[in-house]
Amino acid sequence: MENNDIVIFDTENMIPPKVGNDLYASRINYANNLTNGSGPLVSIVVQGYNRVDKTKVCVEAILKYTTNIDYELILVDNGSTDGTFDYFRSVECKNKKIIKITKNIGAFYPLTKYMKLYSGKYIAGISNDIIVTKNWLDNILKCYEADNRIGYVMPMSTNVTNLQEVPNEFSNLDEMQSFAEKFNKHNPDKWEQRMRLVAVISVFKREILDIVGTYDFGFFHDFSEDDHCLRIRRAGYKLVLCGDTFIHHNHDFRNLEDKDEEQFNKSLEIGRQNFKDKYLGLDAWDDVNNFELNLIGMLKNKTPFENPKILGIDVRMGSPILEIKNKLRKKRITECICNAFTTQAKYFTDLQTVCDGNVVCDRIDYMMEYYLPETFDYCILGESINTYPTPLKVLQKLLAITKSGGYLLVKLRNTNDIRKALLTMGLFNNTDPSMPNDISRDDFVNFLNMLSVHSFEILQECSVLEPDVDEFIKNSLKNIGNENEIETILTNLSTNEYLFCVKK
Repeated sequence: MENNDIVIFDTENMIPPKVGNDLYASRINYANNLTNGSGPLVSIVVQGYNRVDKTKVCVEAILKYTTNIDYELILVDNGSTDGTFDYFRSVECKNKKIIKITKNIGAFYPLTKYMKLYSGKYIAGISNDIIVTKNWLDNILKCYEADNRIGYVMPMSTNVTNLQEVPNEFSNLDEMQSFAEKFNKHNPDKWEQRMRLVAVISVFKREILDIVGTYDFGFFHDFSEDDHCLRIRRAGYKLVLCGDTFIHHNHDFRNLEDKDEEQFNKSLEIGRQNFKDKYLGLDAWDDVNNFELNLIGMLKNKTPFENPKILGIDVRMGSPILEIKNKLRKKRITECICNAFTTQAKYFTDLQTVCDGNVVCDRIDYMMEYYLPETFDYCILGESINTYPTPLKVLQKLLAITKSGGYLLVKLRNTNDIRKALLTMGLFNNTDPSMPNDISRDDFVNFLNMLSVHSFEILQECSVLEPDVDEFIKNSLKNIGNENEIETILTNLSTNEYLFCVKK
């Protein structure tokens, strides 16, 4: 070594880790061994860059509402110039560390530093615009401890996307805390497994960060969490949204608080493309955010099956499968077997991260060969059925693998929507090569009746027409009928897809 330096690590009082019963237990054993049982349960890290007024509210909430949990408080001043460091020095906490960065060179830089300083089994990263609430950390830890395979947990919040938001229905922080106290009741029925979680806070187990690493610094502020979530899933872990826990994000992101709109949109554009480049064409939004809320919502009043088997066909990376599973969990059906069939190989790996049954990749023509005589309680087709070359044959195959009394969820893209109307009027040029097969809703209904299914329901999924388009269509139709007839035509024109819930 240079200059004959000698580095000694004192391991005399440490015990070698034990082998676990599986990969995940072994990881936990090794991570626990590193702390030797001497550190706190949680390292809570607050990063502040100016906005000292918000920082004070953030820290005071942590001190008040983090009770009966052994934690250390790590306060990171990321180059503030407004007295943040002096405030951190004044904070009274029995187990406190302060990290001072002299110049802000990005939010990621402190992450590389304080990761080596925390000693807890868990690390909770909190930005200074977060206000925690009663039972926040206790509920999150209960979720983690329920399953070794849970790798990332996120509470509900205000001012967040990704269906993680609780509406802001309070006028001050006292009202918010009163709401949170009623909301934050431990209830595993409200936990949802997700493909992706938007970070409002970041609570991790030590072994997750040891195995997966921290954020990919190449993403800067946008899509780093999308990337991190994907890596956690591919390491074999689940992502869980704690629907029984609420915190307040004190940042009005929808009105671009502290952001320049042009720069923000440019950052999103670059980050999204970076994700596609890293994952060879996978899209962080289109391939993940296909929740199919309206389609799956048609199961709401249906009596659930015990121990059901679910099959998702062409559901991209798998969100619709998890949505069915989450809806069943709310009805206390927790034992599901999830399977997937995809015609696109790029989704195969990620479908395996959300399915505990079989995942198959092949042409849609060969789907039945992998399943019959096995059938499924719930089948969902992720793409519109008339985007396939032979949609009616696909429907027959889907019904064949749906259990008698089971449910098939399919979408039929409307071929008489506004695009076709404008095309007919010479106001729209069809450059979309994926325009669907021209099957009307009535044709599809007639075919279902021919197949003698038990019953089916139909829901129209509409888009909002632009005001000028709406006015143009109304003027074009004003001589053909009354207002009700015109509104019916407008509804049909604005229908993107017809949603079918078919009971076999």
